[in-house]
Amino acid sequence: MKKIFIALVALMAAVCPLFAGESWVGLATGPAFETLSDDDYAVGTTNWVIGVEGAYYFNEAETIGIGGKLGFGLTLETSAMYQGRPVSGSSMYSSQFLIAPALTFQYRLGITDHMDLRLGAGLQYVHIFGNESFIGSTDYSTRSRTSFDNLDFLANADLVFGGESFQFFGGIELAFNMVSNMTSKTTTTQKDKTDTYKYSDTVDGVFRMSITPRLGFSYAF
Repeated sequence: MKKIFIALVALMAAVCPLFAGESWVGLATGPAFETLSDDDYAVGTTNWVIGVEGAYYFNEAETIGIGGKLGFGLTLETSAMYQGRPVSGSSMYSSQFLIAPALTFQYRLGITDHMDLRLGAGLQYVHIFGNESFIGSTDYSTRSRTSFDNLDFLANADLVFGGESFQFFGGIELAFNMVSNMTSKTTTTQKDKTDTYKYSDTVDGVFRMSITPRLGFSYAF
């Protein structure tokens, strides 16, 4: 997953010097409603995300291009179900933080002189910093932290309003996981002895989807 992240960042860095003409850069924000499920568990999460993004249109009609994005998010609320029953204490994961770079192909359709439709699709890498949990007493304690790395298919549709330079836009963004990897680190302390166990593996059989209604503004140059 680290190689995928490095590749996406390198591609985004290569795109940035190309921005010119009707290309744009902007900010977007909104709540991301995420669902994660397997055979036993169903987890619902609400994240608040903000992203710096932009696009470069490389054809003469300025309709087809390539886009880049760097998003950040903080989990506001989490609930979990196990075999249809609520899991007690599932709100312990409510302080997760995520970072998400993405690379997309973009299509711009001019509707009127002051209105455009922007469509995009591509790949997004998401790293989720898991919340740390602690259980212990005077003689014994266990501290664990779990993080996730995801490779998502990403799609967006935005309606853009404004003039030649400044625009406001609103739309929706969808993401579906393609590959997920979990890393868990547990440290156990008992009297004078400390053991650390780290586990990392691909997560199979898990479906993850997020829907993000969003608002933003952009600057074309």
